[in-house]
Amino acid sequence: MRILWLLPAAVLAFAGQPARGPGAREAAQAVFQMLQRQDWAALYGTAAFSEQVTEALPASPQAFAADMKRKIGGGKNQAMVDQMLGGMTDMAVGEADIRGDYATLPTSCTLSLQGTRRTFNGSIHLIRRKHGWMWDLTFSDNLEDATSRALAELVGKPADAK
Repeated sequence: MRILWLLPAAVLAFAGQPARGPGAREAAQAVFQMLQRQDWAALYGTAAFSEQVTEALPASPQAFAADMKRKIGGGKNQAMVDQMLGGMTDMAVGEADIRGDYATLPTSCTLSLQGTRRTFNGSIHLIRRKHGWMWDLTFSDNLEDATSRALAELVGKPADAK
């Protein structure tokens, strides 16, 4: 019976420790692949947005994708996005540091820009929702701000930068 008194203390001692769990790494890899393909319809169901952004989202993934393409705008902007996202290779995601419903995972990829290949190291933040891990874009009520900041963090900085 005395051992039962120790159980709550043991649970509390481990509560602050990072946990490892299935699913977060696969979700992060899916985000990388979706971005490389510029599959904006998939982003609709892969990312968690702030409440304000969620209320303003188009009703379907297809309408969301059309809106994203319109916002990128074509021409030079589209060429830059094609070069950066379409040129990502060697995409890798490390082990998840899970704390409650939030996970942070290290990322790396190689980008080919203007004929030069460079490896970049970054991180991705995920949030657990009822249907699984999602790319966490809940930190901003502005969709463009949230996606650009999260993308910059996902790609990260050149591995050889100090």
